[in-house]
Amino acid sequence: MPKNDPARTEPTRGCAACRARLPLAELIRFAHDGERVVVDLDRRLGGRGVNIGPARSCLEQAIKRGAFQRGFKRPLPPEQARMLFDVLGRAFITRLASYVESSRRSGAVVDVERAGEVEPPELRAVFEASEGALLGVPVPRVRVTSARAAARVAWLARGVSEFTFDIAGGMRRRPEAPVPCARARGGRTPSEK
Repeated sequence: MPKNDPARTEPTRGCAACRARLPLAELIRFAHDGERVVVDLDRRLGGRGVNIGPARSCLEQAIKRGAFQRGFKRPLPPEQARMLFDVLGRAFITRLASYVESSRRSGAVVDVERAGEVEPPELRAVFEASEGALLGVPVPRVRVTSARAAARVAWLARGVSEFTFDIAGGMRRRPEAPVPCARARGGRTPSEK
């Protein structure tokens, strides 16, 4: 089947917390590096992984229900579980900044002068709510010109919004309502197949 064939389906995986089936690109992957749990937003680390929906409620459920212990086949220390929110928020911020920078070099984004010109809207909301910087990382003031890059930047911006709200130095006000788990967003649950 050709790579650009519209009949080609995107791979899906289940959220380890709410069990909703979502496209692989919308899930957050966690991997274990032997000592600790790390965030794998680019899905490049080897070994066992745990996929979580892009919502605080999914991460809270995964910790509460032992999804990390089952997925990694080893216990998750309580202090590490508490740090996952902070680690995830920082990972989203740095990945957003690095993705925009690499997209800038390829021409998929262009710099803009005013905050009102920032596109996609999710990135504009993060820029305005953060007053230009989060945890010392400047939020890019750009307009995305590529549809594929816009989708990725929007996903990363939603992750920044969702996971940096409670971190010191993070977002001062939430630009949008908290994201419900995939079940409430319309993701398919195992009973709906």
